[in-house]
Amino acid sequence: MKKFFFALILSFFAGAHQIEMLKIAELNPSEGYAPMLFHQGYLWLGQLDYSSGKNKYSLEVRTPDGERVLKSHSVPHSVQSLYVFDDHRVLMTGKSFTGEGWRTYYSLASFSKNQIHLETHPIPLQYQIEEFAGSPERLFFNEVGDRSIVEINTKGAQLLPLLISAPGKMTLIGDSLFVLERRSFKLGDEDIVKVNLNTHETTRVFNDGRAGIVSILPLNQGELLATTELLGQRVLFIDTRLNRLEEVIPVKGTYPRSLVQWGHCLVVGSEEPLKLTVIDIDHPKSRPVAQFDLSVYASELPNMMSLTVNPETASIFMRSAGLVGNGTEGKHSVYRFNNSSWIPACENR
Repeated sequence: MKKFFFALILSFFAGAHQIEMLKIAELNPSEGYAPMLFHQGYLWLGQLDYSSGKNKYSLEVRTPDGERVLKSHSVPHSVQSLYVFDDHRVLMTGKSFTGEGWRTYYSLASFSKNQIHLETHPIPLQYQIEEFAGSPERLFFNEVGDRSIVEINTKGAQLLPLLISAPGKMTLIGDSLFVLERRSFKLGDEDIVKVNLNTHETTRVFNDGRAGIVSILPLNQGELLATTELLGQRVLFIDTRLNRLEEVIPVKGTYPRSLVQWGHCLVVGSEEPLKLTVIDIDHPKSRPVAQFDLSVYASELPNMMSLTVNPETASIFMRSAGLVGNGTEGKHSVYRFNNSSWIPACENR
């Protein structure tokens, strides 16, 4: 009865508050990454252009609604991921093929006076990095081949004395680095590793393999870590101080992948069917407050790999990338989602 009543509430909201979906960018169908970030009052997008028969990469800065490109700047490497670096800069990771083989990089970008200012740093050739976490003082990058983390600071680059199988996404919380560990070539054997950066001691949250953890996001000033468990169709909440599983929220009937926070709510992007689920985390127990079925847009967003949000308007930007289910190139896009029904339940009080 409670589930039926909840469904009625959602149906009422969907009818009373129209869902607005606007395509703001059409992407290269062979794009394998989904770099997108809202920062400094702008939407930042990494782009791949193959129209000339050669990969060309660029970084776009767009208006807050995402509809207009303010400036675009070429990037000398692929744009794999975008991160907040400080109040005025973003960091992107990527790679390019050189005479010495594949080399990875990180670049810092800022936007002022209608210009993008770019500063590119090559990673030492012996390391191949993908993901970033850290601060301007201490930069951390995953190193899959060495099963460890590369730290870059004023003394240079060094490999930390760790053993983490195929380290993936990371986040820095205080003096600890939380790392997604992937113990298999396919989904279904993951863990979250907490690294004490003072002692380099590692502790695992689960020790047994999970069902397809793909994303992590710190919440409540780092007190909680949210993760999506794609094959398990649920969102996990980890107490970062005690390093243990605190709560599980099922997202049944769909496969959760992407996470973003607005107010005191967590927005979860999921696939097959395409949905957005809003979870209120400002209660003793987290609870879903809304869910939006966007399956009619699945052909335009076949793999919704990333979400970001405009904090002023609660506009949610959704981006797809990668091969579709049959192993072919998809039709990838960036869409802007708006709906006012969930905002009152999530606004910071």
